[in-house]
Amino acid sequence: MDNDSKDLEDINALLSVMVAECHDENCRAKVFLPEAFKSFGAIFLHGRENGFVGFVCPTCRQTTLLLKERDAFERIKELFVCSSQDSSHTLLRYRSFPYSLDYHQDYRRFYQLAYTKCAYDKEFSISEMDIRLDLRRNENDDPGELPSGYCSYGFGDRIMGPAATIWWYEEAQIPRLLEIEHETGAKVFPRYFPYAPLIEKADDFTFSYYLSPDFEQWQRASWKAAVVNPLNIYKRDIHKHIHYLNILDSMVQPAGGDNGCGGTIRTPEEMGGIATMPADGLPQAAEAGREQERLRILDHLWDNFSERDVQSLLSRTSARFAAEYPRLSQRSDFSFTLFWKLKEGLLGEISRYIWKESLSRQRYALYKDGASWTLVFDGKKISGLRGSGFKYIQYLVQHRGRQFSTEEISMLDGVTSGKADRSYENQEALRAVEAGSPDVSQEIGDRRVISDLRKELGGLHQDREQAAENNDVGRLEKIDEQITQDEEYLREYIGIGEHGRQFNNESKRTQRRITKSVERAVKQLEKYDLRVYRHFITAIHPINSFSLSYTPLEPLDWHTG
Repeated sequence: MDNDSKDLEDINALLSVMVAECHDENCRAKVFLPEAFKSFGAIFLHGRENGFVGFVCPTCRQTTLLLKERDAFERIKELFVCSSQDSSHTLLRYRSFPYSLDYHQDYRRFYQLAYTKCAYDKEFSISEMDIRLDLRRNENDDPGELPSGYCSYGFGDRIMGPAATIWWYEEAQIPRLLEIEHETGAKVFPRYFPYAPLIEKADDFTFSYYLSPDFEQWQRASWKAAVVNPLNIYKRDIHKHIHYLNILDSMVQPAGGDNGCGGTIRTPEEMGGIATMPADGLPQAAEAGREQERLRILDHLWDNFSERDVQSLLSRTSARFAAEYPRLSQRSDFSFTLFWKLKEGLLGEISRYIWKESLSRQRYALYKDGASWTLVFDGKKISGLRGSGFKYIQYLVQHRGRQFSTEEISMLDGVTSGKADRSYENQEALRAVEAGSPDVSQEIGDRRVISDLRKELGGLHQDREQAAENNDVGRLEKIDEQITQDEEYLREYIGIGEHGRQFNNESKRTQRRITKSVERAVKQLEKYDLRVYRHFITAIHPINSFSLSYTPLEPLDWHTG
């Protein structure tokens, strides 16, 4: 019985350490500290007689600080933090990146002192004497005194990153600082973060090339040196881009060992050892097709690394990374997941850019480029093409020689004539059809046609004004003819007075909508290149019919992405 009581006491003591309540009045969730620490890091404010333990609630993303007696504070910290005597790579380390609180300048009066020290190795820590010696007025003085209050760093704890900044806070100011975190969403208190070599690599990159105190001085000197040797800056960019590309070219490995990305921390179930706990929401291995594309893009970047266009691409995206990453790190809810999304997002942009560039170098290509379309015909590139007709043409080109009814083609828009296809996204139309309004899906299509026609008419009127200013009589005649046709067609769709709509037959309306879009798209090509215009006029013939196909006189090798 005594043993049972002792076990119960131990369990209760353990729960008091591992479980805490979120202090947000609208949340009050029970938080399992290992889960919160591994996702968002931990706050440890060290005082002489007690200390604050802080966490970000996974539910409401608000910061909570708990004041603990010295023994309880040290016990919690001992479970999670990597000290200078502990060589483990799987525990929390002190991380103060981006090593500045400039974004809190208005609140500077709340801090007693901020002290920054750069790293000389990757396993560094700072002792109390290091700081006291640095605080001397000159080398002959005795070591300086540390500020009073609470320190964001525990002397001797392992530090992650190329530098560390340590802050001291007065106890009376801590509640207001906590409010600032809640109000701004930016961290006021540095975190102890799960050891993550990839995060450390990103910290090193941003600090070395963008945030280092001597970077600006180096930049000025390098510009002077460039007069003598222009390769100096280029060489530094090469090193920078290798560093950056190594960040992009990284994968999260499955749990089961030190994955080098999320870190691992102790759990109550295995207090005797270390249990692998991958960081919050770590992405697992992607599907095979997506992973192959990822590797293909990275192989392309490495294989063509020295090419001017690849260097320019890396320069643009690395600058964005260096601007966005510190802002991301300033967030109180910063996590490995947020970092990963940023990294993968930039890699996706690079992938799309390379994909478009590769298409644009093809002899024949048709692809969506943002809000417009780009067509390459016999090596000539035509950009800025607009209209849904190019979507239909692309589909026909992809299925050369096959006949498609206009009803089938209309499914590309997510609507059909009188039928709702649940595989498409137009939920408004689906709900209306289910409610007994079978014409709504067609109405959606009609509204799109009307919108396209009005946009086209607006552009035509602008073109007409320009042609009139240039006294281009031939161009004016063509524009007036097109305006007349579009206005007539628009009246047919909108209806005039009491006559209502002209096309009551749904199939006919669908046919007119699709074929008119294709006709406008082909007509648009006429002003760029008559050869392209004649090719599509001949290959999609007749355009104004209930079925369409792309059947060129001689097969062309089209690339459509």
